[in-house]
Amino acid sequence: MKPLLQKLLEDGFQLKVHWETWKTSVYALVLDKNGPKFKESAEVQKTGINTRKGSGRAQMKGTREPIPACIG
Repeated sequence: MKPLLQKLLEDGFQLKVHWETWKTSVYALVLDKNGPKFKESAEVQKTGINTRKGSGRAQMKGTREPIPACIG
């Protein structure tokens, strides 16, 4: 698939593609043996998931979203 996508980008849009792989830290969100300790916020907010990337950092904030929506 990568060669086809690369050819499409080069021919159709005159773009160059560079593929790179690197190792980085990954964190897993796991449940405690006694279950989650989340509680609903008293503040009413609009539903949504926002992501931001910075220099070496990434952030994901889910507002009033069920957990499956954040991991699916």
